[in-house]
Amino acid sequence: MTSTGIEIRATTGEDIASWAEITHAVSSLLGQVAEEFLVIVPKHTHETVRYWFMTGSQMHGHLGEIVMERQALQCVDLSALDKMLSDVEETPW
Repeated sequence: MTSTGIEIRATTGEDIASWAEITHAVSSLLGQVAEEFLVIVPKHTHETVRYWFMTGSQMHGHLGEIVMERQALQCVDLSALDKMLSDVEETPW
């Protein structure tokens, strides 16, 4: 628990081999929470794979992040994530 919500530090097992599989696992895990709504926002960087989430109902809610250090994901192919981050950096806003 942090001052801004729940922080879950995670890594992957051998069955997760790609960024898409990480995203699917995070969505599946958070989808198991029996709440009325769920919002997941990716906030990835070159150092972390990070998902901000908000879940709850009309009466209460929870905010948090799932954070995975890229160094701990050595066996995961993050090339698609790297391309996406590079494309965003090159986009002239």
